[in-house]
Amino acid sequence: MMETLLSFGEDAKRSQLTSSLFFKDEARRMDSMTLVEATRNDGFHHRRTLAAQSREFDMMGHADIFFQ
Repeated sequence: MMETLLSFGEDAKRSQLTSSLFFKDEARRMDSMTLVEATRNDGFHHRRTLAAQSREFDMMGHADIFFQ
């Protein structure tokens, strides 16, 4: 994750890295799983929406999730 944050620009984070489910978490809300828009973690909300109702999807590209 640190490699992704430090090595890629904001444009890459908002475009090509989303294919590997990279959505930046909100500061001080990383552990928040609330759905209330005013207090939710937008990164988590994007990932949750994509996987809603056990929907299948493909991930491609740079994925650090396998090294955690």
